[in-house]
Amino acid sequence: MESFAIELSALGCHNHPRKTQMFVALDTNSWFRERLLRSGLGATLLYALRQSGARLVMPQVVRAETIARLTEEGARAVGSIKDDLATVAALTGNRPDPDLPSDEALRQAIEARLRDLAGFIDELEPSMEDFANALRRVIEKRPPNERKEQFRDSLILEQLLRRYPNEEGFVVTNDGDFFAAKVRRDLAPALAREFAERRSHLRVVATIEEVLTGLGQEALRPDREAILRALNGQIMIKLQNHSNVHGYEIGEPVESKIEAFLTEHHDRLFVSFEISWRALGIPLSDGTILPEGVVGSTGTALFDLLTDEASKVQITKVHVRSLAGEVIHQDATVYAEGAIFLGARTAPYYLRRRLGH
Repeated sequence: MESFAIELSALGCHNHPRKTQMFVALDTNSWFRERLLRSGLGATLLYALRQSGARLVMPQVVRAETIARLTEEGARAVGSIKDDLATVAALTGNRPDPDLPSDEALRQAIEARLRDLAGFIDELEPSMEDFANALRRVIEKRPPNERKEQFRDSLILEQLLRRYPNEEGFVVTNDGDFFAAKVRRDLAPALAREFAERRSHLRVVATIEEVLTGLGQEALRPDREAILRALNGQIMIKLQNHSNVHGYEIGEPVESKIEAFLTEHHDRLFVSFEISWRALGIPLSDGTILPEGVVGSTGTALFDLLTDEASKVQITKVHVRSLAGEVIHQDATVYAEGAIFLGARTAPYYLRRRLGH
């Protein structure tokens, strides 16, 4: 099975000269969601970093939390496999005995991946000044602490502001406390004023796709109609299960947003999509039927420019709304395929499960 992983040596990352002072800092959720950048989006970001000369920045607290969360997630997956094997044994009388990793083996594999990425990453160690400034930010209820205390995020922000006072950079976080509204576009007013006073070039964004656009990796003239045609069939197959579970029918397409980015393969694009269709006959919780609404899907895929085919289609969110915009169903669900890397071994997997984070 093809993997999203990039051969780092092939990218020449360890000897590639820095072209700019730009940096990208991912929050723990991004490292977790993109599986240490082994996803399609992660691979595209690594390519963009190499092309632009930008650096990944990883504060120590993010590194520690990423290792802990992914180890825990891997352990849960191993536990789930063992439970399934018990079912197989009960049905067949024979119990398969695969070589499953221990918690320590998972941790070592995660740490090895981070060592592989060392050519891209600048690690940040907090100073006593950073701790003091973060505590002051919490006490004064400055973003991201206006609604709740967030010392860890405050520490990360203080590290970046101190270490990179003049450089241009991105912070990727979906934490609403950094933003003015749920749309995740404008900074919280107090944070925007602070950045202006500091003359900081730090940009807080909600998605890695926004970073790719900022690094100039968006494809100039992708054939969005061809991409949409390639995606529709595969997405519809995956959405059919959702419509069956919730008892509605899928109608014709309503709206689509396609973003395409360059990858290390010149005949392949990484695609981020938001596509919606009419949803017909939607059952409501009170027993009534809503005649019409909209079902939308968000996700990513790869698009082959030579064959006009889509692959590695992953749906990360499905929502059903009324025509007035009221949310009826919203599932953060991943339909994915890829590979888990454990040392020299590669264990392929297919999964459909709710995201726990």
